[in-house]
Amino acid sequence: MRVWYASRTNLGALAAHQQVVPVYYEELPNVSRDDVGTVRMRAPIQPGDQAPDFRLPSTAGEITGSEIWRDAKLVLAFYTEDGTPACQAQVQALAEDLPMLEDLGARVIAISADPLDSHTRFAERLGGAPYPLASDPHLEVAHAYGVADDELKRSRRAVFVIDRGGTVIHANPWFVASSPEQRLAILEALGAEL
Repeated sequence: MRVWYASRTNLGALAAHQQVVPVYYEELPNVSRDDVGTVRMRAPIQPGDQAPDFRLPSTAGEITGSEIWRDAKLVLAFYTEDGTPACQAQVQALAEDLPMLEDLGARVIAISADPLDSHTRFAERLGGAPYPLASDPHLEVAHAYGVADDELKRSRRAVFVIDRGGTVIHANPWFVASSPEQRLAILEALGAEL
């Protein structure tokens, strides 16, 4: 795919002259916007990379990534916002898959920029969240994994699987919870024979 670099001020003019085809921001992998609005690519976290460590507050207390992947595999899910239908579907899909994920030796953490009180209310509306919802208010972890949306001040919906020792073994920076193939790919990365 060809990516055109354009500022917000000239994108409309370029599109009008058919020099670029406007696309939705969400459709471009690993795109962020700098402070003047220029679209630029950000390096993604890929399988084989060392997972960036993190320490975040969560609904289960403070969580440190390296402490988890020292003893277990980790399914690290980023979601955009508490309460949105697509994010609710993502959190619920991972909750449905949790028994299989745990059988494969994994723990699950879901991260968004929302504060803990919002996470608590969101979990209550869902009837409880069987895994921690962590708060990344400054998008530091989302930036480290290449899934931050600076313009919206949110992370994209994404899933990473990290093995014991901290190596990324699966990366999906554009996770769609309604995709059976994407959910199966998480299980396969954890070693499930499907």
